Amino acid sequence: MVPHEYAYYTPPAAPDYSKESAWAALPERLDNADLLPDSSTMQNHEATADVDVFFVYPTSFFGRTGWNCDLNNEKVNEKTDERSIKYQASVFNGAGKIYAPRYRQANYASFYNLNGDGAKALELAYQDVKQAFQYYLDHYNHGRPFILAGHSQGSYHLIRLCREMIDGQALQQQLVAAYLIGMPVKENFFKRLPVCDAPEENHCYLTWNTFRVGYLPKYYNTYFKGSVCVNPLNWSTDTSYEKPSCHIGMMGPKFGKMNSSLFGARISQGGLLWVDPVFLPGMKISKAIKVWHQGDINLFYGNIRDNLELRVANYQGKYHPQYAATPKN
Repeated sequence: MVPHEYAYYTPPAAPDYSKESAWAALPERLDNADLLPDSSTMQNHEATADVDVFFVYPTSFFGRTGWNCDLNNEKVNEKTDERSIKYQASVFNGAGKIYAPRYRQANYASFYNLNGDGAKALELAYQDVKQAFQYYLDHYNHGRPFILAGHSQGSYHLIRLCREMIDGQALQQQLVAAYLIGMPVKENFFKRLPVCDAPEENHCYLTWNTFRVGYLPKYYNTYFKGSVCVNPLNWSTDTSYEKPSCHIGMMGPKFGKMNSSLFGARISQGGLLWVDPVFLPGMKISKAIKVWHQGDINLFYGNIRDNLELRVANYQGKYHPQYAATPKN
């Protein structure tokens, strides 16, 4: 746990989002969000996209060094860039211009202290994310449609951002979709922002939390019971099983090589995304893994990219039923 009470803790300096250094990814700068898998069918469209992506990365700050991460922490920034920006934010470069703010993320330990100092650390982190989003709207957006995307702590903050700034407000009309991945969203949490229940739908949100089929975590009742779940193999809340043939591609531990048709998935009656045992090349123990939180995006890298193309096309009035054909694999 973090060693000091928050009342006696001095948070690191606030970010200045007018500076490039306060962003982990920007569309006109070379960064890891620009990377592509070893596939001739995938392209980076950041230079020409008519849509933006506001991406908030997950926790990469651990240990006993404080409640919130200093934006000048080179070790954490490198971890963020080499993991989340590379393996997660890059999913979205075929759909839009990627803006990923650095923020004073809360220490991982904060999630075990949600009724105490952890909540204060998460509040500070959220205020950074909200400020970054407002800066993005004021200086970068220019009325363009946008996608919200995050994972884990990133989604934790985006869920609140959606409730405060998107749900039933004018900005919802600019929202292509919100990918709130790796954090539970309870039913009826939003008043007018619906769950996306078809592959092409817009002005809605998606969420899932991935586990091996049949597994219920011990913290299920506390965190996941009553959660919404969208299956990224069929992009609906239908609980039917989707076969491995619907799996377009997974990004493995080594960035670049895509693997497809590896596993099927279905939504459990309890709102979890259950996947077949997954084999990662070079990892014999991978089939025994039960909690796939770190793979919530990576496991469905190809499906997400494919779906982004569809939702953007629909938003722009270019949707045709051919887009909804059986996934390419």
